[in-house]
Amino acid sequence: MSGGTIGDTSVTLRVDYWQLVVGVVDNEISNAVTEEGTEDIVETAWRVRGAVCARASGGDGYFLPGDQRVSVALGEPDWTFVTVALSEAADRADDMTPGVDPDGTEQREVLAAIRSELARNASTGE
Repeated sequence: MSGGTIGDTSVTLRVDYWQLVVGVVDNEISNAVTEEGTEDIVETAWRVRGAVCARASGGDGYFLPGDQRVSVALGEPDWTFVTVALSEAADRADDMTPGVDPDGTEQREVLAAIRSELARNASTGE
């Protein structure tokens, strides 16, 4: 485990994958602030966004090179939030205009990578 608290699980991905996660989380924040009773979603999203940006940026507000790999540690509820948000974003992208808008392939690729890392960590006890 790195960069988190006791009980957190680290996932190591390319920075460009983390950038996609931040984009999805930003959309979740934007959607949630317009609805009542979503304070917990906003709080979780900001926590996830902060953890990702703290690890995937160079401290100057800019992301590190896209092919660089970094680890982000989050608790189980935060990983659940991330995986659900990515899955829903992929489904929404699939409903966009074919041939004009991207489909959900990128979101599913990142989701699969996160799930693989989480499963690997669970099997090794990390």
